[in-house]
Amino acid sequence: MHVDATFPMALRGRPFRVREALRRGVSAGRLRSRAFLRPFHGIRAWAEPQTHDERARAVQPRLRPDQAFSHTTAAVILGFPLPRRLERDHRVHVTTIGTDQALRVRGTIGHRARRGRLQVVHSGTAALTHPADTFVALATLLSRDELIVVGDALIG
Repeated sequence: MHVDATFPMALRGRPFRVREALRRGVSAGRLRSRAFLRPFHGIRAWAEPQTHDERARAVQPRLRPDQAFSHTTAAVILGFPLPRRLERDHRVHVTTIGTDQALRVRGTIGHRARRGRLQVVHSGTAALTHPADTFVALATLLSRDELIVVGDALIG
């Protein structure tokens, strides 16, 4: 996609929030144009996210400081092996830590956890649940054998 010189450098080549673009002087009309993809409500992207990791990066501008990727999304970012049925599910899992409302955006699954119950770590610029907390969250989604495979990957 051709980007003219007036488009803010800070927004080039990455998904961004509409609110941020407006604050940086991009017109609402330009943001409504077909030049941008809309992977999530309030988000514009330069390219369609293809992988689970790319979908997580696309929703990331919407996350608040009290939110982190969790469950299968954290597992993918951490490189845990998941069964195909979960790899095909492209919904992004986000856990809100504290009493605020869980994320409610089409294409995501919001969870809530009490403050102090989860640790958050950072992988690059992404906040995600600690590998041990991710493993515990996966216990609700995986069979025992699948969980053993993930556990082996976690400690190996």
